[in-house]
Amino acid sequence: SAISQQLGDQGALPDGASVVVTGLNNDGTVQYEIQMFGASSADSGAAITVMESSLSQSSTLASISATVRSKSAGSTATPSISGAMSSVSASGNTQVSTSGLTMTSAEEEEAKIYFANAISSSLGANLPEEAIVTVTSVENGAVSYFITMNVDSSADGSAAVSSIHSSLATTSTLNAIAESVVAVSSSSSNPTLTNAMSGITVASNAVGATAESPGLINAMSGAIVSSNTKGTTTESTVAKLTSSGQLTTNLGALSSIEKAETSEYLEDAISATLRASGDLPEGSEVTVTDIDESGVVSYTITLYVSPSADHENTVKKINSALSSPTTLSSIATSVTSAASASSTSISALSS
Repeated sequence: SAISQQLGDQGALPDGASVVVTGLNNDGTVQYEIQMFGASSADSGAAITVMESSLSQSSTLASISATVRSKSAGSTATPSISGAMSSVSASGNTQVSTSGLTMTSAEEEEAKIYFANAISSSLGANLPEEAIVTVTSVENGAVSYFITMNVDSSADGSAAVSSIHSSLATTSTLNAIAESVVAVSSSSSNPTLTNAMSGITVASNAVGATAESPGLINAMSGAIVSSNTKGTTTESTVAKLTSSGQLTTNLGALSSIEKAETSEYLEDAISATLRASGDLPEGSEVTVTDIDESGVVSYTITLYVSPSADHENTVKKINSALSSPTTLSSIATSVTSAASASSTSISALSS
């Protein structure tokens, strides 16, 4: 409180900044940290310079000493401290390092990428396959992010979220994130950002809210990620329907390569034609499972619809559309057009 008081009286301590004493050594040195939030790198650097200047003045050190002696003299909880502090004197101040980072917009965008990649790689097997980590902001000492993942059920989603939160609560994961950010940022073309992140440590992770389906103060030697706030989790319940059928075509025997390419043309053509007529729900998939030697095309349509939807009518509309000569003609035209632009010659598709 003596340091805070003296810097505050001189107007050298930024609004919202706090002083924390982290150690009292046997040789008489006092270790402390000043935590603050600056609007920009320039503002933070200027504030540090002002505080250094103030703490290097003998008058400031004398005032700090006097304040400590005065406050300790009235201690009743620990009487012995009064005697120990009766002759205390602060004789000098040495800046060891600064931590934190205030970024420009460009620096923040670059840092977002570093943190997103670091979180993804550090979570390892705890992150479901194809899950995506997106960092939305790096400001005021917090990195905000959300994780998007596709799972088969609510239970799987809850298990994945629990695993992720558990991992982000471990020191090894936090250290891995810090090490990854330091390693990647060292190659940045921005020397200010590289220097600021060169000594970054991720100190802790506080779980916030979850959704199922938060900046950094410019530093001369490093940054500290002090906490994590969990977001929210949202989940949509859908019904999965599968409908299969066969189309009779004039296709002849195809090689395995031709069959694979033709299957793609047919899948795209069926999907596009049914979507154009409004008969294929969003997110549905068409898969051609076989094309036999007589030209019969076997297919499966997987649909994801609301549980309350009229499932029978949905399938009936698709079957009706695929029985229409107009629909079949559109599919044939689409396949022929796609094949004509292919580098592979498939004579059976020319007509």
